[in-house]
Amino acid sequence: MTGILSPWKRLRGCMQGHAAELRLSVRVTAGALISFALSELFRLPLILWPVLTSVIVTQLSIGKSLKAALDYFAGTLGGAAYAGAVSALIPQQGEGGIFAALAVAVAPLTFLAALNPSFSTAPISAVIVVLAPLVTHGGPIESACFRVIEVALGTGTGLLVSIAVLPARAHGLALGVSLRALSLMGKALRELLGDFEHGYDQATIRGLYDQIGKAVARLEAAETEARREQVARLANDPELLPLLRILVRLRHDLIMIGRAAGAAFPDRLRKQLASPLAALAEAAAEYFERCAAALERRRAAPPLGAVELASADYENEILGLSEEGGAAGLPGGLIERLFALGFAIEQLCQDLAGLRQRINRFVKKG
Repeated sequence: MTGILSPWKRLRGCMQGHAAELRLSVRVTAGALISFALSELFRLPLILWPVLTSVIVTQLSIGKSLKAALDYFAGTLGGAAYAGAVSALIPQQGEGGIFAALAVAVAPLTFLAALNPSFSTAPISAVIVVLAPLVTHGGPIESACFRVIEVALGTGTGLLVSIAVLPARAHGLALGVSLRALSLMGKALRELLGDFEHGYDQATIRGLYDQIGKAVARLEAAETEARREQVARLANDPELLPLLRILVRLRHDLIMIGRAAGAAFPDRLRKQLASPLAALAEAAAEYFERCAAALERRRAAPPLGAVELASADYENEILGLSEEGGAAGLPGGLIERLFALGFAIEQLCQDLAGLRQRINRFVKKG
């Protein structure tokens, strides 16, 4: 019995881990089917384009779908209007006329699309408007009008499905990315300072830096999408920009700590500072994890007590080192690295306090 249930448990775990992707699959499928049914109902000549447009417009979040819908429709409207005018002015009698109309329609729209990605669909619309009459045996103006109607139907269907069917708001997706970024930052700090005596593994820390960078980039994109939802009055959530900015600063703090901690300090100095730095790393990493849990539950961020105590212990160790003359024999470059490490740790503690303030903005009222 256990053997039978085990694959089901793995499947359920996989589905839970990819809930956003599964919801997107449902929305895209629903949009494709609805746009197909509406195209049949209105007897549109090219059913392919409403269905294809609906699939393209339906994105992972409402904000991203809104951006895709506006760009796709604007590009289609501009491309269809221009190509329709070109087709009407240039007689398409024979291959020469078609070649001329196609060149005059596509070339400037491609240049426009290269300047502004929002019009990336304009050249495609131009090609369809110029060549569709060869298939449908209609006129150029009719072709342009049907192109706009087909895309409007697909765009509207995709956007409505994004809002009504298992909607995914960019704000929620952004918070999920933030949780991952905080978890990775805690891991990176443990890797950097957890074993100061023996140093950290360069390959491991580079991998963590890359993952943190990708998470911050995804958060930046989600923040833009969430702002778009707010402008369209589709959401009313706290702003994500302050959270994004503090995570960027924390990422920079970790990079500074990595550069300073990677210096060729003498073994005696590394051994002396290993314990307070390990304690500081553990306290700060645990704080990252607790902040992630607070953000996920929309609760107040925890106090910074343990991090502040660990930071004070490290500062006392550095002061004691200076009074004993333990840093006197270090080359100038290493002394600068030691002070840089202290500055980076101080900056990290300040930014953790800033993180606490940002998370408290997300606390649920009542």
